[in-house]
Amino acid sequence: MSSARQHESQQSGIILKKTAYGDADEILTVLFADGQVARLFAPKAKKSKKRFGNSLDLFTELQFFYVPKLDGLWRLHQIQTSERSIHHGQDHLEVYGFYHYLSELIVDLVAEFDVHLELFDLWSDLNFKLKSQNLELSQMIQILLHVFRALGYEPQLNECSVCQGRHYQSGVLFDSIRGAVRCCFRVIGNGDQNDVLPWQSLIDLSQGQAISEEPWQRVFLQNLIRFSESIRQKKSLSGDFLMTVL
Repeated sequence: MSSARQHESQQSGIILKKTAYGDADEILTVLFADGQVARLFAPKAKKSKKRFGNSLDLFTELQFFYVPKLDGLWRLHQIQTSERSIHHGQDHLEVYGFYHYLSELIVDLVAEFDVHLELFDLWSDLNFKLKSQNLELSQMIQILLHVFRALGYEPQLNECSVCQGRHYQSGVLFDSIRGAVRCCFRVIGNGDQNDVLPWQSLIDLSQGQAISEEPWQRVFLQNLIRFSESIRQKKSLSGDFLMTVL
């Protein structure tokens, strides 16, 4: 056994991004069970059926066998499929769209090798649940709020960003630039009535309480996507795709 293979590591991970490298190779961006996001060099990934088969699909949870390196890409040697794996194709566009958006968010906001244990657990649990249930709008919102909180970008939903009041029975607007709610939009003279959100329901949703499907949930999800664009300073094509397929 070579010295490189003697230092081989293994752990579960979820493929967030694939980048072609030449005609045969790929670079995988993977969210690992230890909370790190790292890139793996997958030699001959496009051609080697023996080593990787057809398992290197986006958003698939796998067991990765690799050699970590301090001065370059980690090198992938082998994979094993996981019983928690799930693949959603064209018949589940809303899930596929949400996964694309979620992976884009994590790749952009998590520095390589930073540790965020809760992100892997969140995604892995969602994969498992979706084997037996549909993905609801309320779930998408709760997951995004969880991700924002984990990465230090938690939206301020507990008080008005203008008057610092807490009149939870009133309607509010969500400021997608600042990531905060405003109950004073009528006073300051802006805001579309169609974008008014029920404040108490936002609080309940952020605390993980189940809420029945309502039209305002789509509005709030759109606002969260715009908030992520403000954080990342770029347009989210996957976010636009998600809103199109919902």
